[in-house]
Amino acid sequence: MADFFIRRPIVAMVIAILTVIVGLITLSGSPSPNTHRSAPR
Repeated sequence: MADFFIRRPIVAMVIAILTVIVGLITLSGSPSPNTHRSAPR
């Protein structure tokens, strides 16, 4: 499996970019811990 990505670095770069994009979408969709405060400090 490793030499598949060594022989085709474009495929490895595309998978890495997709992983980063999915991670950013997941982080932006997750609620922040500061949004659930109901009482002001």
